[in-house]
Amino acid sequence: MMHAAGMLALLSITVPVQEADVLYREALFEEVDQGNLEKALELYGKVLSSGAADALKAKATLRRGHCYEKLGKKEEAEQAYREVAEKFASEVETAKQARARLAGLEMEKSAAPPSYQAQIEALILDLGSHQKEVRNNAIRRLTLIGETCVPQLKEAIAHKDLTLSLGAAQVLMNLEHYEGLYEVFIRAFTQKYQVKGGDDSSFFKLLQNREEDRKRFLSDVTRVSPAVLSSMAQLLAALEEPALQSHLEDRIVEEDAHGTIYSAWASRADESQFVRLMDRLLKPDKPQHEKAYQALQKVRQIKVELAGAEALDLVERVLKNLPAMRNAGFFPNWLHAPLQLAIQYLSPAAFIQGPYAHWLKQGEASDLPTLVYNVPLWTPWRMEFIDFFIDVLASPEYSAEVKKFILAGQQDWELKDESQKKKLVDAAYEALAGDLEMQIAALNAIQRNATDSEKLRLAKHLPGLKDQALRTAAAIYARAVFAEAGPERTPDLEEFKKLHVGGSAEFRNGLLAGFAGIAHPVLDELFERSMASEDEAVRYHAIAHWWVRAKAVGPAFLIRALGDPSDKNKSRAIYALGQNAAFDAVPHLIPFLKSPKEKLRAAAEEALKAIKKHYEEQEVWIRWYDEMKDKLKK
Repeated sequence: MMHAAGMLALLSITVPVQEADVLYREALFEEVDQGNLEKALELYGKVLSSGAADALKAKATLRRGHCYEKLGKKEEAEQAYREVAEKFASEVETAKQARARLAGLEMEKSAAPPSYQAQIEALILDLGSHQKEVRNNAIRRLTLIGETCVPQLKEAIAHKDLTLSLGAAQVLMNLEHYEGLYEVFIRAFTQKYQVKGGDDSSFFKLLQNREEDRKRFLSDVTRVSPAVLSSMAQLLAALEEPALQSHLEDRIVEEDAHGTIYSAWASRADESQFVRLMDRLLKPDKPQHEKAYQALQKVRQIKVELAGAEALDLVERVLKNLPAMRNAGFFPNWLHAPLQLAIQYLSPAAFIQGPYAHWLKQGEASDLPTLVYNVPLWTPWRMEFIDFFIDVLASPEYSAEVKKFILAGQQDWELKDESQKKKLVDAAYEALAGDLEMQIAALNAIQRNATDSEKLRLAKHLPGLKDQALRTAAAIYARAVFAEAGPERTPDLEEFKKLHVGGSAEFRNGLLAGFAGIAHPVLDELFERSMASEDEAVRYHAIAHWWVRAKAVGPAFLIRALGDPSDKNKSRAIYALGQNAAFDAVPHLIPFLKSPKEKLRAAAEEALKAIKKHYEEQEVWIRWYDEMKDKLKK
């Protein structure tokens, strides 16, 4: 077993020294301000288990003694004080205080015990304590004493200290002496009184047992402070008083009601009451969208059934107005709760064509990724959303930003219906008039969903595209043109030649980048001529083409590119020869090992290593094959 000293040493590792001061202050707060003595004892114990200085440990031990005293644990208090006096004698002032308390405890032992009535009076005074344990202890002990203390308790309920007065009322409630208690509770609850543990449940018990007090409360409820009513709302809802339900509704409409008031109202609400509250909250001249949303959330959580057309229309109106609640913190942090409301109460068409369409139109650009990508995934209506999105792409009512996000998200769709695909492709072609991002998203949709013949429509759009969009479109178009070899493709090739000759240098380069690597005699002829172009970029794309085609036609064009005037193009040709393991290129690459340019030397060395490795590995496998063939013959 670990010795106590060892245990303390281990604990001191887990509580750093610098945290001991913080722990001590927290303990002091729990003891003095909160009256949470058990928690304070726990925190003081952690200080003692830390590597704190003796001065702090002495104070913590002294405070533990005070806590024990307040809890009525005299022996434990005496032990704590004695530990301070003996173990921390060097802490003069703290040890002096401990000795003083020890002397006080000794005097209490020798003094005559207080009279029975004096004990009751002391306990009644403890009812006014702000320390939870002390007050609860007094309530418990006075309840056990019983009828003997009733006269003093009836006097105490008139005390000006509300905490003491309500404590006495709790004891009388326990003893079933109800007379005069209503006035005590209502006096406290109509003032700025912070409800203590048991006050609200005692009052609820009183209202349950006395009909006359319940009736009085229904007329006095307008005077009860919002904080008190909030703390008791769930209890009061169980009274099943229609007038109280109506009052809760008024509080929601007219005040900044607490969440528990919404819950209390919703727990008793039916569809007609929901409609009435929503009508009041959504008045056109002064709508209270945040309150309507909170009430609707509570209704859903308590599973109130809403099926009438008027109620569902109100649900739709509340959800539609979520973007207006941005400043109240409801949007876009709304995701799951509103969707659950929609799923519970609305049909797919009602939600998507109503609130969701409104969100797309009214939401800010930063909300669109969540709206377009996430919301459909969090509902069971994925296919309904896809149908809707395809219609949005063709609609002038939605912004280009919305359409851009929809097109970007279509890569996750699994369209099987050909009519859907055609509508999407037509919308994508329309979107090619947008900015670069829109064009890229539209081209992705065309690539995934258009047939080869539909992709040929890109020819008329190519002159209007630039940069990455042009290169992407050219590649899609080229693959459509050459998807099937044969004479029927000749007219399209002629169209391509016209495009290539008639466009700007940037346009021609974009086309070349898209067509590079595709096998066709017409393109081979074009890229062979491009090797002699004065434009470095054109020669660069030609090298890219012969890089891909080298395995079929040999490395001759790449070897020729080693004489390109551009070092960038030379490096690209060297790298391509290495990747193709072009054995015939070795004599042409060796001179580059002596090049004065480091990048060319490094590129040549890497290419030669790649070629050597390829043929050495090939030789190993040939040798293995021959050996295995001989063994198998034997």
